[in-house]
Amino acid sequence: MDWFNHRRLHGEIGLVPPVEFEEQHYRHNPVATTVAASVQSLY
Repeated sequence: MDWFNHRRLHGEIGLVPPVEFEEQHYRHNPVATTVAASVQSLY
């Protein structure tokens, strides 16, 4: 599994390993915060 996810170059995603592609995705697209997490508590 290590080779398949970390060292295999995938042609459909720009000849990068799948793990590297996923890291780049999350680096450029941070997880959206919920409204509850972004609004200060009244208590």
